[in-house]
Amino acid sequence: MKNVLLIITFLIGVIQIQAQLIPQDIVRRINNAQHIFEGEVIRVDGYWNGDNNYIYRSLTLDIRKKFKGTLDCGTVELILNGGQVGNILLDISHNLNLRVGDKGIFLCLESNREQSTVDFFQETNYEVLETIYNAQGFIRFLEDEVNPDVIDYWQFHLDSLAQAYDMVELYTQLSYVDCYPQPIPPDPNNNPIVTLSTSDTSLTYTLDNAAIITYQGNKAYAFDVQLSDSLNNIYFGYASMRFTYDSLTFGTNIYANGRLHVVPSTFLSDTSTYGWSPVTAGDDMLTGNNAAVINTHMNSHPNLVIYNFLPLSTTPVTIARVIIDILDCNIPSTISPYKASSNAVYHYALNPTVFPPIPTYDTVYCVNSLSFPGCGIRYISTITPDTVNAGVGDTVTITGSGFQSFQGTGNVFLKSANVMSMDVPLDAIDILSWSNTQIKFRVPSFLKNAFDNPGTGQLSVKTDSGFVISDIYSWLTIHYGVENLYIDTINEKWFCNLSPLNDPVNHSFVFRPDTLTSHHPERLACLSNTIKQWVCVTGVNFKLGQEIDTIENVQDNINSVSFQPMDTSIIGLTNTWKDFSLGNCDEAYIFEIDVAMNKNLLNMGRYLIDTNRTYSVSPNQFDYFETLLHEFGHGCGLTHVNDQNALMYFDSRQNGVAANDRHIKLNYDQSATDGGLYVVSNSLMLDTVQCALVGLKIGTESHCSNVIGINEINKPDIGLSIYPNPASTKINLEYEIEKRSLVVISIYDFSGRVIMSETKLKGTGNFTTEIPIDNLSNGYYIASIRVGNYDYYRKLIKQE
Repeated sequence: MKNVLLIITFLIGVIQIQAQLIPQDIVRRINNAQHIFEGEVIRVDGYWNGDNNYIYRSLTLDIRKKFKGTLDCGTVELILNGGQVGNILLDISHNLNLRVGDKGIFLCLESNREQSTVDFFQETNYEVLETIYNAQGFIRFLEDEVNPDVIDYWQFHLDSLAQAYDMVELYTQLSYVDCYPQPIPPDPNNNPIVTLSTSDTSLTYTLDNAAIITYQGNKAYAFDVQLSDSLNNIYFGYASMRFTYDSLTFGTNIYANGRLHVVPSTFLSDTSTYGWSPVTAGDDMLTGNNAAVINTHMNSHPNLVIYNFLPLSTTPVTIARVIIDILDCNIPSTISPYKASSNAVYHYALNPTVFPPIPTYDTVYCVNSLSFPGCGIRYISTITPDTVNAGVGDTVTITGSGFQSFQGTGNVFLKSANVMSMDVPLDAIDILSWSNTQIKFRVPSFLKNAFDNPGTGQLSVKTDSGFVISDIYSWLTIHYGVENLYIDTINEKWFCNLSPLNDPVNHSFVFRPDTLTSHHPERLACLSNTIKQWVCVTGVNFKLGQEIDTIENVQDNINSVSFQPMDTSIIGLTNTWKDFSLGNCDEAYIFEIDVAMNKNLLNMGRYLIDTNRTYSVSPNQFDYFETLLHEFGHGCGLTHVNDQNALMYFDSRQNGVAANDRHIKLNYDQSATDGGLYVVSNSLMLDTVQCALVGLKIGTESHCSNVIGINEINKPDIGLSIYPNPASTKINLEYEIEKRSLVVISIYDFSGRVIMSETKLKGTGNFTTEIPIDNLSNGYYIASIRVGNYDYYRKLIKQE
């Protein structure tokens, strides 16, 4: 793909498109939710509505902890938009997707959505719920059962479950009810523990999440220091933890020599709450040169009037990431924690804001050690290729060492396209092979059972023994992603073609606008221009049809563009209706596309509706034109990427955008263009003989010259033309040269691969070059001519 970036320069530009969801503050979400609870999805069922034109999902949730509301411990039903019934799937952009086994904190309202006539599961609570603000009504737990990653859709990547519980309790002012209380764990020193009271308190240090990393240019060993205590109603004040290390592996006096680094956890970095430098480190000179100390003190800043001690619980919370530079990679060793000397203080408080914390913990535990295996045996050396596309079958090979000879519970983690700080594991079917030195995987359209799309970022490998292998050089770029459909009967993910079943004559998707769009010239102009750009740049066969009086966002054999009532967290969304056929056909396809904008935002005057860079987007406004371009990208089968300069990026701009900074030119966006070209090219080759489907034909649009290409200052006009186009056997390139020049003529496919190239020295005059293309497959190509130092491009369509 690097060739594309360097060669097809007429597609390059800078664009940041705002998202289709509006971030809602966590306080607002918590305050407006009727019911808040931790739960797990134990069953998912899809069903048609009564009119048989819309699909919902009924989820049965097992309630684990209750924070707010009147629900009882047990089970409850949650209704979500979209889902699958038989072969038919309703996929909604920017929607919350949940599968069996997903866990997290749900923020819900009681729902008025249409319920199924079939009682899939007999819940113990009669209430039927929906999440507040769609996807933002769920705080997700990922992977580790003991201390999972806690991901809030927009705003938080929390360090632990304890912090998530504390956050919800803080804003609700309610203590949670545990539906599954845990038994008291045994004493780490094998001494029996009796039932605890306020006069019998213990503090526990745990070391976890060890990894060999590159830090500030050096190989380093990193691990988390976690704290928990025996009660839920006391507050940590300050304490110290010592650990020993092997001086042959890490050196001596590691803090004094700059080899010991401590990074406070995310929430402790908030110095306005917990004070300046709540976690510090040093050499433990009392013990010797092979020991270090980690101090945690929650009230060290002298300017804080009100102290905020740390609420702990029996669930460990990460307080810091400890990083030690490695002196000798080849010497395995052990990190062993232990409590400080007998005169050290371990204080807690009964009130989080009253100084000083007087009581001391009765017992301090350090429950585990860490084994450093030597970094020479676990590493990632190469990732090939390092730039790929998602959902098109691209495979990646990771080479290195220490992956273990079998996968077991190990996995490869990619960055999320929607929450850039989050690592999401691959589904089992996307791992192609696994050995101690090499892993091969397919880059999927979605990760972890359709929860998320893969995005650009640092890749990591987790071994069966739980060791995480990553490196600053293990970077994978996702250029674009296209829609796949998961078919559970064969455990496969299939590419989704575009099959315009509703227009078998012209083989096009005809979009019919509602009257709120068609009766307003500015809104209609935005829609018309959006369709024109997608047709001109990718060749997709989209057309603008006649208005329709009433449009519902349902499966009705109409591709629609309308304003629909939605909550104010949504800017726009796209319903793509998908189907698949097994047997002689074996194809998945999108057969209907419905784009909807928020009628409530329209009535509030929060859309800027303008087809040119005439007006700035005011704060708290959203660019209607940009939103349409993004949503039609979903209609064209594209998924999200996390490149901030890409059309399909998931972000929001609510602070105002200057007129000249509005980005409303699709041809400036190479990622969306290449993805659209891929979908269209494959859809053109749909086998309509074996499949009872309607194949896509190339879309046509007049006056594309003002869409394709970027004007370059002082670039000579060579009058380049290409004909015939589309062509089946040959094309002619016609151009004019003003002075003797070296001319390079090339043909590229849409991925940037050179199909043919020739170089000739030509004098002044008009020239026509004939190029045979009968050996090319149907689809899109780029014809390029370099004259001297200038490049010229034209899109070429091969069609029999």
